[in-house]
Amino acid sequence: MLSSKENIDSIIRFALIALIVIWSVTIIAPFLTILLWAVIIAISSYPGFAWLSEKFGNRPGWAAAIWVLAMLLVILIPIALALPGFADSLRSLATDFRNGTLAVPEASEKVKQWPVIGVPMY
Repeated sequence: MLSSKENIDSIIRFALIALIVIWSVTIIAPFLTILLWAVIIAISSYPGFAWLSEKFGNRPGWAAAIWVLAMLLVILIPIALALPGFADSLRSLATDFRNGTLAVPEASEKVKQWPVIGVPMY
C-alpha cells in the first residue's frame, strides 16, 4: 500500500505530465493541417523517391536531395506563376478603395431560385 506522501507525489507527477501534454497539444494544434499534408505528400511521393534512389545506385542521400529540390519546384513554381495576378488584383482593389469606387456587384437572377435563402439574399 502506498503512503500518503507517495500518493501526493504520484498525483503531482500526473498533474504535471497532463499539463505538459495539454500545453504541447496547444502549441502543435495550429500546425496539424500542415503536418497532415506533409505526411500525405511524403507517403504518396515515396515510390518516386525509391525509384530515384535506385537510379543513383542506392544512394538515398543524393536521391533525397534531388527529390526535395524537385518537390520544392513542384510546389513553388505554381505559386510564383500566380503571384503577379494576385498582386494586380490587390493593386486594383486598393485603387478602387482609395477612389471610393469599391462596390459589391449585384447578385444574378439565379440567386432568387435558391431554396429558402434565395429571395432574401437577392
